[in-house]
Amino acid sequence: MARQRHHAGAGLAYEAAQALFRHLFEDRGARRLYAYVEVDNAPSRRLCEKLGMRHEGTFVEFVTFTNGPDGAPVYEDTMQYALLSREWETDRSAVRR
Repeated sequence: MARQRHHAGAGLAYEAAQALFRHLFEDRGARRLYAYVEVDNAPSRRLCEKLGMRHEGTFVEFVTFTNGPDGAPVYEDTMQYALLSREWETDRSAVRR
């Protein structure tokens, strides 16, 4: 866990995601990319926004990965972010100017 904290905020996830987006949009011809992020995951929300993704909506009690003390599923609110190829191109052309 300490190793992860050492690299937190270094921009590694952003660089990796940018390279993946570039590959998917430019090399593979993707039209739309989307991400699901739990509401309480602020670093992932910031990453999506920094990548130029739009918040499209929030799904209330959308998914569960854990159970509570009583064994019942714990559902989490999940945000959806998305980015279209044309938005990616517009953003890239603005950076090149």
